[in-house]
Amino acid sequence: MLQPDDPRQELLNAIALLPGHSPSERAAIDVWLNALPAPRLGQWPDMALAASVTLDQRRLTLRAAGATMRMAQSTRAFLQQAGGAPTELAALDDALHTLDPIVLGSWLEVGPQGVDGGWFLPSPMHLGEIAALLPVSDALEGLLQWAKDQGIHECLGLRRSVNAAAPYTDLTLPLPDGMAHEQLGATLVLFDALGAKTLPEPLRRAILRELDAPLAVSAWLLPEGLAQLSVLIHDPSEALLTAAGIACGTSAEGIRPFVNACGPGQVPMALEIQRTADGLQAELHLEVREAEPPN
Repeated sequence: MLQPDDPRQELLNAIALLPGHSPSERAAIDVWLNALPAPRLGQWPDMALAASVTLDQRRLTLRAAGATMRMAQSTRAFLQQAGGAPTELAALDDALHTLDPIVLGSWLEVGPQGVDGGWFLPSPMHLGEIAALLPVSDALEGLLQWAKDQGIHECLGLRRSVNAAAPYTDLTLPLPDGMAHEQLGATLVLFDALGAKTLPEPLRRAILRELDAPLAVSAWLLPEGLAQLSVLIHDPSEALLTAAGIACGTSAEGIRPFVNACGPGQVPMALEIQRTADGLQAELHLEVREAEPPN
């Protein structure tokens, strides 16, 4: 049994405030939590925990990251328990060998599309090195050409799904330094280049009012093309959360108890506005437990 001050128990307490998760989803959450490195002599490992939830509360994503040497074994064990194919485990080993990251994480997602999970590297890396590990596709080529045109050579994070039905790679890229309208303009150029429907005008205006919020973009890449394209706004204001809820036909108010339960004074560290084939979605990213980066 987890202790009351165990961060995993605190996360479970917050998850209990979200509606509608099935027994199988809760069982998957337990498997993921129990696969994480365990405390030693009462000391919790130097590991960050984060949670993401869509404004409609239907999709929950959990992430844990720490020093690669500490996380590698537990991440592989989780992927095997989750039914990851040997090719996906080999892809993880290839990434660790080629990129030599100092931080590694695992993640789990439950929602209307079922249960998914995988691994991720949250530290900045050279985009060219990451691209060399990925299967060639029109979407990847379009993303790389846009990055070249914008003078972007860095990738902020790499995330890999091991879902046997539709494994995807999620790349997060920074926007070039500049004013808000310049960053948003570069984002909309990418949406157009990859054939994604643009963002609604009221939402674009709300993003422009986030004067000090740096932007980033995220692309979910399948071998056959683009699955999702997003813009991330860090430290979003209440006004932006409201505008995102209106654009997505929902409200941010319903997830307040979950946000508050994730930590005292908790505020979203980012809002991700996602364009998929099914429409527009918004997701809040929360830091449940910080960790010092490994030396």
